[in-house]
Amino acid sequence: MSEKVGQSYLLKYNAIAHLCLAVTYGISTISCFTPMFQYNTTNYDEMSQLWDKEFGRVAYFTGHLIISCTQLILSNNEDNIGDMRTMLLGMFGHSLLLIYGFWMINLSGLLFLNVFFSALQCGMIYFYASNRYPDMGVIPVQNIITRRDIYLCIFGSLFVYYVYMGSQDDSIKRYGLWMVAGVYVILFYLFYKQSVTKENKRD
Repeated sequence: MSEKVGQSYLLKYNAIAHLCLAVTYGISTISCFTPMFQYNTTNYDEMSQLWDKEFGRVAYFTGHLIISCTQLILSNNEDNIGDMRTMLLGMFGHSLLLIYGFWMINLSGLLFLNVFFSALQCGMIYFYASNRYPDMGVIPVQNIITRRDIYLCIFGSLFVYYVYMGSQDDSIKRYGLWMVAGVYVILFYLFYKQSVTKENKRD
């Protein structure tokens, strides 16, 4: 199996993992939305209040669906390289997760996990916006820190976050969380392997 085919399969796993989290999250929180399916003209105000209360859950569910689509498209692209379409989709998906993070902060305050999650979503938006040139220096002093270094830090942090959240969850959602933790292991591996390969070529 060629390296390109192997990467394509890994990206397909990423797509399945985000889809799995969206589905398991939807199943575990469906009770929050059942009043919406009982809509009639007399309870419009109640439905509007429910939306105001629960829109963060919709953002989380939709965000993971969009990221799943993004990874699937990437897996079918030539050389698994992103384009404008995947860049915008990825940024939009993680922007929805950022909205969820702000929603959680609004609900429960500036807890570390809420702030940590929101900050990492900003990091993933940056990743999708800039990953065409991962070895560009961030600090213009002999490229001490490159974009790739930041990506690896983000991937590692998201892996820890999703593993921890999965271990704290007793619902079916924990399986989706653990699968998405695997996504960030894969991304860490792919970007770290690229850097090692480039270093070997220089030598």
